[in-house]
Parts: sequence; C-alpha cells; structure tokens
Amino acid sequence: MNARRPWRVLWALLLAAVLSGCASQLVVESVVQAQATWASAPQNARWRFERLPSQQAQPELQSRYEGMVAPLLERAGWQRDEQNPSHLVQVLLRSSAWQLLPWPGHFGFWHRLRPPFVERTQYLREVVVLIRERQSGQIVYEAHANHDSLWPDSDAQWSAMLTAAMHGFPNPPQGSQAVGVQVRP
Repeated sequence: MNARRPWRVLWALLLAAVLSGCASQLVVESVVQAQATWASAPQNARWRFERLPSQQAQPELQSRYEGMVAPLLERAGWQRDEQNPSHLVQVLLRSSAWQLLPWPGHFGFWHRLRPPFVERTQYLREVVVLIRERQSGQIVYEAHANHDSLWPDSDAQWSAMLTAAMHGFPNPPQGSQAVGVQVRP
C-alpha cells in the first residue's frame, strides 16, 4: 500500500495544477473596427441610451448590456443625461451558434478508423456601439467587435467584447485590430 502513496500524491498534485489553470484568467480576443467622424471628440458630452423596438421588448436584458457600456463612456468624461442629451447611444449584440464537425466526410472506410463522432458548438458573437448626434441624427461613432469561441454566451464575454469595442474611445485607432480583454471565466 505504501508503494501506491507516491502515485496518489502525484495524481493529486497534477489534478490541483489542472484545476488551478482552469480558475485562472481568460483573455477574450475580439476583432475590432471603430470609426469616429468628429473632427475633435466632444468633451463632457451628455448622453442617454436609445433602444430599438426589439430591445424594448426585453428591458432587463438590454439594461444589463447598457450597464456594461455606461462606465466606459463615463471614463472618457461623458455624462449621462436622460432629459437633455447631446448624443444618443445604441448597444446591439448578436450571437449565433452552429455545430462543428470533427472532420470532413463522415462516410466510408475512413470513418470506421476514426474516433467516435463528436460534434462541438461554435459561437460567433458581435457587438455594435453606435453614437449619434441628437439634433442632426448623424452617426458620429461606430464600433464593431467580433469574437468566436467554443464557450456559450456569458456576461463576462459580452462585457469584454464591449470593452474591446470601446478601446480608444473617443478617438479610436484606424483600421481593424485585435483587442484582448482579460476576464474571469
């Protein structure tokens, strides 16, 4: 029985190492494209959220996502003003899922030599943040962030993507870029 003890300790240490790796931080990397049309970003702008009719049907859910964007605007010096805003902000989220097949072609002789058929679900997500001038209705800021992974939707991923979309706000870098944001899984 003493001969098994070192193996048990080794397995316990290995299991602890694997589990501690799972509890570590995850980086959500999004592909971001953002454009601003203002010559110089407005300082201390006043804003409020604007919702599409489909977003008004689920106010609690939309409020949760908007709550992820509000601190990013406030960090840039913008102030929320429900009564007399100079800018309107829209937050749009989209997610789709599809099954990935483990290999092309599942028929014939080769299929019998491969491991059992296993499907995985791939998730593609997109967030869009639009800011328009209230008086003219003109869109002055547009940001898109895309991310795909094998993990189902979560608030942590949505928050990371919205943070990535607002990277550099109010003067975003030009062109497409990869932006990684650390989250706790």
